[in-house]
Amino acid sequence: MRHLYWHKKRLVILQLRIEGLPDDHPCKPVCLFYLSRLFSSVGNWVEQRRLLIHALKLQRGQGGDYKIAMLLKELSGVNQLMGLHREGIKAVKEALGIFKRLGETVDQATCLIEFASLFRDDKQFDVAEGAALRAIGILPEKGKEPQVCRSHQTLGEIYRSKGEIEKAIHHYELALEIASPFNWHNIMFWTHYRLAQLFRREDRFEDAQAHVEHAKSHAADSVYNLGYATEEQAWVWYGQDRFEEAKSEALRAANIYDKLGAAKDVEDCRKLLRYIDEELNTLVVSSQSEFNCEFLQMALFLASINFPLLSLGNRMRLSTAASVFQIQPPARVHRHIVPSPCLPLYSLTLLLPSYSTMLSPSLFVSHAHYFVFAVLPLVISNLSLVMHLEPCYRMLPIICGIVR
Repeated sequence: MRHLYWHKKRLVILQLRIEGLPDDHPCKPVCLFYLSRLFSSVGNWVEQRRLLIHALKLQRGQGGDYKIAMLLKELSGVNQLMGLHREGIKAVKEALGIFKRLGETVDQATCLIEFASLFRDDKQFDVAEGAALRAIGILPEKGKEPQVCRSHQTLGEIYRSKGEIEKAIHHYELALEIASPFNWHNIMFWTHYRLAQLFRREDRFEDAQAHVEHAKSHAADSVYNLGYATEEQAWVWYGQDRFEEAKSEALRAANIYDKLGAAKDVEDCRKLLRYIDEELNTLVVSSQSEFNCEFLQMALFLASINFPLLSLGNRMRLSTAASVFQIQPPARVHRHIVPSPCLPLYSLTLLLPSYSTMLSPSLFVSHAHYFVFAVLPLVISNLSLVMHLEPCYRMLPIICGIVR
């Protein structure tokens, strides 16, 4: 049922037939459950949640504690994906209580893993860590390796959120070590995917790239997973300033999500594409508006050689003013915005009036002379800096007044 979305007529007929069954039909809750998983496979959490709520209501009416608990556990996972953490915790707590009453140890462990993941998203990291460790503690050493892998994946997420990177890597690698002999593609995909995210956010792009490639190799059976790996590849290249390649990969990921009907993931890709376009536009502007950075060095040099002649108060003010001339390195949009290269030049035009009161006339003229004969021609010759002409011309009367 995972890829019936590709055959829309069949999907529509299937959904109508299942939802058209009488509510007292004994198979309707389980059919709704599997139909909800079909929507999960294409990232349609809203529809999946609606179907699960309907199935849970019918199952409560028919009885069967184990089936009710399974639906509750599934519903908690969807609530988490939709950011409904409180609702998710409430659902999995009820499921855990049922499994305890029934003596289902393995299902208790899976509930604890859900608990841990939900509490991590709710930023209750210590509670989350305790739940994940309890899950590992009650699982048997052999026979339930998938659940053990999931526990280590969850611990990796928790430690990553806490900033304990080495611990996070350790638990991710334990999950890979357990899953590799069985060649469990889904577990290995998500573990490599999370490691790629971790290393990318640590600016370890070569390690991130290696895990992206591993993730892609385990996404062959899932178009949706391939979309995630493709999007992560775009983020890695974006972090490496390979913007054209990142844009191509982001468009590819958006196309995959669009065919699957995963609207939220399409929007995430569009957000990334906006970041990339902003960077590309910045590169274009920078290439068109390169100005002589020696100007900034000269401004600082002039300030430094005249520094001993200033009063203490003016020294402090000039030191503060000089700090705005420093050029900061470029940074990614998702971290923080840095001033454009034009900002220091504009800052100087605003600061020059205060120089006239801080410096002696002769010293100010030395600054103004450089400003008029070095900076102003530079501005005029560069169309991208035309916005600075007005403050530049505004300085001329002040300069001429002091010269007279």
